[in-house]
Amino acid sequence: MQRHISAYCIRKGMEEIDPDEYMMTLRQLYSQALHKYGELAEIVKKDKAIRYASARGYEAPLIFEVVKEVEENGHS
Repeated sequence: MQRHISAYCIRKGMEEIDPDEYMMTLRQLYSQALHKYGELAEIVKKDKAIRYASARGYEAPLIFEVVKEVEENGHS
């Protein structure tokens, strides 16, 4: 919307995205961000990785779902 794309076009574009592929891409992005900030304290690294994913347009509920998955699996 910041790029002045109509709500209709955004909705149609989102309908074409495979939900499984979308989540897989988010997981990869989040993991890469954690790795990128690897030398920082865990809480700072997690915060920066969340902000990184958010800045790329991923929705907060999905980001936190991935964060929870990563924490449960013990990968950070």
